[in-house]
Amino acid sequence: LAANYLKDSSLWTSLKKKLEDANYICPYTGEHLQLAVNASLDHIKPLTNFPELAHEISNLEWVLLDVNFAKRALSRDEFLTLVDRIHKHVISN
Repeated sequence: LAANYLKDSSLWTSLKKKLEDANYICPYTGEHLQLAVNASLDHIKPLTNFPELAHEISNLEWVLLDVNFAKRALSRDEFLTLVDRIHKHVISN
């Protein structure tokens, strides 16, 4: 992971610490994260808008794999707005 995201495998310790600091909990769903099962590294500020942050560990957070797939290139605020719109539409029907 460190080699893929940050081009430096020695940073694995920092990535693991981020997961430990989050208590292995997804910040979006509150679900327990497990490496090689459902945990995924997400760029907080999307690479499409912030390519200069591609290899910044401070721009990464651990999230549920499904969340990362759904969020794609959205910022946190954009993603939460989309989720809110979906939720409002579903409960109104």
